Amino acid sequence: MTELVILALSASALGFWLLSLRRKSLAARDSAAHRDCVFMSDGRVIAPDNK
Repeated sequence: MTELVILALSASALGFWLLSLRRKSLAARDSAAHRDCVFMSDGRVIAPDNK
């Protein structure tokens, strides 16, 4: 029973951590989109020059 509780707590902690990473990633993409960045299909981000 104890192992099951530990497993459930670990799974929920991992889930919350992954969700927080996703929120940070989405927030960063949204912020970059406001700066007219271009997102490439291979994961690269091309930011405009600030001139």
